[in-house]
Amino acid sequence: MFADEVSAWIPAEDPGLLRVSYAIIYEITRYLARHGDDSDGYLVFMNSDAPEDSNLALARKSIFRLTEILVAYLSAVSPSSPLRQAHSGIFDLLGALEPLYIIYDESEWRFFWSRAQPVILELGVQLDQAGFGGD
Repeated sequence: MFADEVSAWIPAEDPGLLRVSYAIIYEITRYLARHGDDSDGYLVFMNSDAPEDSNLALARKSIFRLTEILVAYLSAVSPSSPLRQAHSGIFDLLGALEPLYIIYDESEWRFFWSRAQPVILELGVQLDQAGFGGD
């Protein structure tokens, strides 16, 4: 996991870990919203078969990887950190998200994303409400 690597360059008590986590979620949602009101475009992204070397497969792999990085940033916050106590709801959601990228791999996109998407979106809401979103 990357949590040890992240904590090597960002202190485990640094609220920046939560701001970066929000930024990752923001970029994921921004990418997913690129179709605007074209729900067919989103359904294609979610459900279509994608050859391994296609742009669609690359986008899915990117979101999978960003989720892994998101988990690493949030996991880098020390278990004894006041941030964890003050924002326990955020870390409860981390507990729901973390096993998903361990259980599923990129080839199981539909299963992974159908479970990860609501958790990631709620994490974004909670991070924003806690003041870690954009200004």
